[in-house]
Amino acid sequence: MRLYKVLNHTADIKLQIFGHTEEELFQNAVLALNSVLLGGEQKIEFISQGYEKIVIKSNNSGFLLVAFLNEILTRSQINKKVYEKIKFLKFNETNLEAQIFGRNVRIFKEDIKAVTYHDVKIKRNKKGILGTIITLDI
Repeated sequence: MRLYKVLNHTADIKLQIFGHTEEELFQNAVLALNSVLLGGEQKIEFISQGYEKIVIKSNNSGFLLVAFLNEILTRSQINKKVYEKIKFLKFNETNLEAQIFGRNVRIFKEDIKAVTYHDVKIKRNKKGILGTIITLDI
């Protein structure tokens, strides 16, 4: 199964994200976000430089995903890190608690302003795979 793919878009960056579970979908969305920040898929051995705890609440799973990604994006930009490993402590349709593990980076190849709510609807296909579209405002 493909984790994510970049879709054509005129002004922003659109990503289609996949996962067997919502937790996996959220994790794959973070990997896709990192790929854009770093300028492409990079297979680098991950060495954790500590973790941070986050708590996110929202109205539904789609909005929860956007709020989660915006929190990751904000912390990435402030701390100059990419967060490549997520350990979910609590997870349901409207709130999550997680430990995020990051590593320092020197520069980001792409400047992402925000993850938008446009088109974000988490749906399961006929094969049982969850998917959604994420739009990044650049």
